[in-house]
Amino acid sequence: MSILVKTRTELLAYTYLAKRGFISMEQEDATSSRFNVSLLHAGIDYIESMEVKQGITV
Repeated sequence: MSILVKTRTELLAYTYLAKRGFISMEQEDATSSRFNVSLLHAGIDYIESMEVKQGITV
């Protein structure tokens, strides 16, 4: 998925998720604020564990 990061706060949030291993994030080019973002297996596992913890069923 391609996203456009508009603020420093958004960039910090996506960077945090990438450092935690929840997403992969690649800048499309050096002068762009557009990034390709993918949810990684660790991110899926985290979401699923939070759903179980909170009693959410799908």
